[in-house]
Amino acid sequence: ADDLAAIGGGSFACQDLPSIAVAIRCGSEEDAVALARRMRTQRIPILSRIKGNEVRVNLRSVLPYEDSDLSGGLNAVLGNL
Repeated sequence: ADDLAAIGGGSFACQDLPSIAVAIRCGSEEDAVALARRMRTQRIPILSRIKGNEVRVNLRSVLPYEDSDLSGGLNAVLGNL
């Protein structure tokens, strides 16, 4: 999905940069919160943000050599639903 990534971080994030994210649509915002929690507790945590009933993993900070770890982590979490 089209997304925005903040340049900087925390209180210094002052500008958005167009980006792309993996968006996982859940049945409700509560389900999205639960899914994001499961993603954070993986062996390699997957950090995301919630937008409505979607869990979004912005790909701006995922490096090419991390693709297989991200894919494996998402498969592990989503395969258990």
